[in-house]
Amino acid sequence: MSASDDVGPGYFSALGIPLLLGREVGLQDTASSPRVAVVNQSFAKFYFHDQNPIGRRFSIDDDQRRDQPIEIIGVVADSKQNSLRQPAERRFYLSFFQETERRMMMNVEISTMGDPAGVATDLRKQIQSIDPNLTIRRMHTMEELIDDSISEQVVLAKLSGFFAMLALVLACIGLYGIMSYTVAGRTREIGVRMALGAQRTDVLWLVLGEALVLVAVGIAVGVPAAIASSKLLSSMLFGLTATDPASLATVTLTLGLVAALASYIPARRATKVDPMVALRYE
Repeated sequence: MSASDDVGPGYFSALGIPLLLGREVGLQDTASSPRVAVVNQSFAKFYFHDQNPIGRRFSIDDDQRRDQPIEIIGVVADSKQNSLRQPAERRFYLSFFQETERRMMMNVEISTMGDPAGVATDLRKQIQSIDPNLTIRRMHTMEELIDDSISEQVVLAKLSGFFAMLALVLACIGLYGIMSYTVAGRTREIGVRMALGAQRTDVLWLVLGEALVLVAVGIAVGVPAAIASSKLLSSMLFGLTATDPASLATVTLTLGLVAALASYIPARRATKVDPMVALRYE
């Protein structure tokens, strides 16, 4: 099945949909001229594969238009219609002026250079000056339509981000607590090392090294688990895959830096241990 739209001249250029082959629907495509259509990439690839579809004909499978062949005059890039998360479907665009069905309403797409809100006021006045009986039901900018279509995903993303930050904070607190406890339990050992000539940098890297080992173990377990759960996550993502390398690398690097910072304070404290005090520590 393929979806269809009735469009007029300038529709694709107004919406920024690239024309790949042929031409757009024009003023010459009227009810008295041969029926024409512009198809998208998915339509052309599905029905014509790698062949040039320009000049090819097809018909619509309904009782009124089955015997009216339609010539393909152009190919445009795929575009999303109702949801940004759904893949583009096969679609063809007919000339608005060639459709004889009586229409009670129509949508007008306008490309603006300035503030759309200001243009909307002037546009409403212009339409009313042409015909005061025309009713303008509502006006939306493309940005508003996009925001409405992903509103649920935006809320989910904000909630996910909040809980992710909360988990990160808890992980930092836990790591800091573990490292502080570890340093406190090894005070005597650190004092002995420093009494035997260990430098402060040696002690610093000793403590930081243990923290980085914990981080490495967490990454070794977490990254494969994230990849394994990619199928569950893919339906909740838009614009990237669940195994996106850049995202995984960013998260891994962020957790590594946070873990290093969380363990730096107890490590720094360990370098200030007085060897004589540590040797008497019980």
